[in-house]
Amino acid sequence: MTVPEAAIKILQEYPDGLSAKKVTDEILAHKLHPLPAKDPVQIVARAMNRHCIGIDRSYSCQDRFFTASKDNTGLLIYKLVPGTVPTVASIIGSFTFPRQQVLTINNSKGAKTGAKTRIMDAENQSVRDLLGKYCFHVPDYQRSYSWNSENIDEFLDDLFNVVHSTQADARHFLGAVTMAKRDEQHDAVDLIDGQQRMTTIFLFLYVILGQYRSARFADKATGRADELLRKLAYLNDDGERTGSRLVLGEFNRAFFDDFIIDGHNKSDEDREHIKSSYQAKHEFAQNQAIYDAFNKMKLMVEERLDCCQSEEDAYDYLKALHICVLDRFEIVTMIVEEEADAFLIFETLNDRGLALSAVDLIKNKLFQIFATHPGEFEQLKSAWEEMCDNIENKDDLKKFILHYWRAYKGFTSPQSLYKTYRDYVATNGFEEAKKIVLDLKKLSVYYNGFCDPMGEYPWKNKELKTTLEDMKKMRYDLTHPILLAAIGKYPNDEASWAKVAKLCLNFLIRYISVLKNKPTSVEKEISQWACDPNFGLDMLRDNFASKAPDGQFRDQLLSLTMPHTLPLTHYLLCVYEADGCGRKEIWTTPGRGNNTVEHVLPQTVKPTTEWGKYWISQFGSVEDCDTYKDRLGNYAFLTKEAQAKALNKAFHLKKVVYRDDTDMKLTQELALCAEWNLEEINKRQARMADVWVTSISFS
Repeated sequence: MTVPEAAIKILQEYPDGLSAKKVTDEILAHKLHPLPAKDPVQIVARAMNRHCIGIDRSYSCQDRFFTASKDNTGLLIYKLVPGTVPTVASIIGSFTFPRQQVLTINNSKGAKTGAKTRIMDAENQSVRDLLGKYCFHVPDYQRSYSWNSENIDEFLDDLFNVVHSTQADARHFLGAVTMAKRDEQHDAVDLIDGQQRMTTIFLFLYVILGQYRSARFADKATGRADELLRKLAYLNDDGERTGSRLVLGEFNRAFFDDFIIDGHNKSDEDREHIKSSYQAKHEFAQNQAIYDAFNKMKLMVEERLDCCQSEEDAYDYLKALHICVLDRFEIVTMIVEEEADAFLIFETLNDRGLALSAVDLIKNKLFQIFATHPGEFEQLKSAWEEMCDNIENKDDLKKFILHYWRAYKGFTSPQSLYKTYRDYVATNGFEEAKKIVLDLKKLSVYYNGFCDPMGEYPWKNKELKTTLEDMKKMRYDLTHPILLAAIGKYPNDEASWAKVAKLCLNFLIRYISVLKNKPTSVEKEISQWACDPNFGLDMLRDNFASKAPDGQFRDQLLSLTMPHTLPLTHYLLCVYEADGCGRKEIWTTPGRGNNTVEHVLPQTVKPTTEWGKYWISQFGSVEDCDTYKDRLGNYAFLTKEAQAKALNKAFHLKKVVYRDDTDMKLTQELALCAEWNLEEINKRQARMADVWVTSISFS
């Protein structure tokens, strides 16, 4: 059963309608679909949103109430509960301004001297009006176009819903666009916020233009093609294009010109040649999203046209799509006199609920300050871009910016990250903002090495590389601020970094994984230690030892159970093996990659089998067997072939395998035991605990 089907089934039982949250709860309660653990409500909301008729998706889909109904064909569909559809005015809220209204904006500077007022031109406009007024420039500091397949699906769903709506005045609100005037004498504006939406609109309209110019419609669509082209470009008296009404940033500008503006009506083969030329220049990856978005929209439009009953119907449908985007898609536009004002509007919009990442907002605030020093703007812009290139993963990038602050400035929470940066640079000015960006650029190389130790960064110290890889496998990043602090404390000294990293790893094993403390309980202290003027190895040893002392660590180890699939389980067994054989074995012993974790007391004990009865006699009951099977003292290493020999057999048969079919010391020692029971598990786990206390230490 799909998610939409499951939701329909639930809604049929609730004629008054339910919210997406309630539908999700009911789906899970009735086990109709194994929804993902991460944000299941959003999954359900999007599914219902996409299949609902007469809907305006500009409003939060989780806030709607849905009901199930039937259309005229008898098929079940979604409808919104009457009275729960927000009006455009309520969606826009405080973003709807009369023309030339004075908008009051509070900033940190104004907080001291009084609120600062700025004149802003703001109004609701159709796309047609918007394209007739402005030439849009995406500033070079903006990130490249990044809408993915899901974003394009939602855009097209919105479009098709409006086109097929039975309401003659149906509209769709696209959101807000913030612009700054480039030149008082001309219509050029900088897109401060809204690049993704505006670029998508242009891409779609070029798809429409390509269809008008295709052999299929060219005879009847010449006039419409010329009219649309004048919306998209500047033409001379001879009808030749002299410029575009959308000029993208440096990452996408050339590709957009070649592939879209000049290539929208070329053959698929010709467009692939354009793609290949950018691949050869290693410039295609940053333009992949434009390529994918255009092709997807082109394909979807062509599929819709092919479903029409006649060529005349297809042409009428094409016109309907064209007119819908121009006249029935609405945008709130905000025009400010200066770019610095646009940055403030950008920030204000986010505070009022438009979803922007903390990284985007921090960038915006820093660039707002950099704009006051044009002589250094390009250098600092490049530094920020280099940082982003060094850390391509968005989640890692946000963590890096957070961990940098915790390492060098003090503790802040992820929720307060933007506010912390904003207030700091507003108070301390350009020089501090500059220092932050240059620091981030320098440290980003190392941080990427923390996140991907086997990646591009050339770690020279083998122990450091191994420790970082261990941290990655165990998903430890809590102490990354300390690692960043070590970079500053011990510049170019990988041997010292390795010692710091090993202390961090041992602390995290002890404090988080074994003592079961919550990471949040020590975040502030980790930041304090990283920022401490006396930061060093001795200070870290003392602080780590106070939070995870030997006694507590050993006591917890004595009876610790741990799933055999956990990376930490494998790590601990390797540490014990290394102590027994006199050499360091990390993760898998060299040349023994086939080793797996063996349960001496089997994972599954069936009371109806001969071996099941044997193990119950040793441990008391099926429940007791299940309790003790994941004790660390019950684990060993075996190859898959040897494990197949041992299976669930009685211990006296299994220990023959342990003796003869491996040279692993932690496995061979089992052959010395006469029986295998809880007493033997406890004795072995105590020996293991002594080794781990000594090996996973702060000495």
